[in-house]
Order: sequence, then structure tokens, then C-alpha cells
Amino acid sequence: MPRLKGKYKGKTGKIDIIEDILGTEALKGTYEARKRVAKINALEEKQKQAETQKRIEVIKKQREKLLRGKFLDDRKVAEINRKIDFILPFVLEFNAYYYLQRINKEEPEISKTIIKYLFPPSDMGLLDGYVEAIQKRGRGPKNKVTYDTIDRIYRKIKGMGERLGRKVA
Repeated sequence: MPRLKGKYKGKTGKIDIIEDILGTEALKGTYEARKRVAKINALEEKQKQAETQKRIEVIKKQREKLLRGKFLDDRKVAEINRKIDFILPFVLEFNAYYYLQRINKEEPEISKTIIKYLFPPSDMGLLDGYVEAIQKRGRGPKNKVTYDTIDRIYRKIKGMGERLGRKVA
């Protein structure tokens, strides 16, 4: 707060000159005006704090909504993975299924990519139909995915190229 210098005039509290400590600024005003300005500044500060608090609450709600949606997405992914795990033994030949299991243990990311080749995202809506058909029939399709197909997809993903004189598609 600046140090006041000047003449005090009566009951109104009016000061002719207000100077800061160094005596460089010269201001004119009253004590009442300074009090009014201080109140206005305090109100503005409270409004800023209230707005900041509202923004924080909005951000918290958005984060909660995002986390809730992510949790639901995780549930959906887990359910889809469970269905795919149920379908795979019926769709793959015996050797192909165990080859895919071995790949899954050694290189899980490549295994996920192979499964995406077998069940593209456009077919995810059909998984319920596949599960239902397998449960009704008690078996999978007649034409199953072979070991060679899984190996071809694996080599394509790894960028290995040829095997046994054949070109990878």
C-alpha cells in the first residue's frame, strides 16, 4: 500500500495527494473511493475463483464420463475376445489352432493381428451369429482355416517372404 502524503481535509476523508513510498506517483482521491475499488476487486476475484471452480468441475465430469465409457469399452472388448476364443477352435484346424496358441505365447501382438485377419472389424457384429450357429450345430464350418494359411499370414506380418518355394500372398 502506498504511503500517504498530503493534507487531510475534514470529515470527508479527502486527500489532495497520494504518493507511493518513493514519492514518484501523484494521485488524487478519497478513502471511500479506495474502499469501493477494494470491494470491487474482491468481488471480481471471487467471480474468477467461482468460474475456475466451475471449469474444474466440468473437466472432472468429462474425465469421469470418459473413464466410464472406457470401462464399458473394456467390457465390450473382453466380451468380444471371449467370443473369438470360443469360435477359434471350431474355425481353425487342430494344427492351426495350436500354432496360433504358440504364436500368442511368444508374440501376442502378432497373434492379435492374425486374429484381425481372421475376424476383420466389419465382421465383429456377426460374432453372435457365429456363436449361435456353432452352439446349435455343435460344430464349426466344413471348410476350416489351415495351418498353411495361418503360417502365410504370420510370415506376411513378419515380412519373412517365401517358404518352401511358395510366394506369400
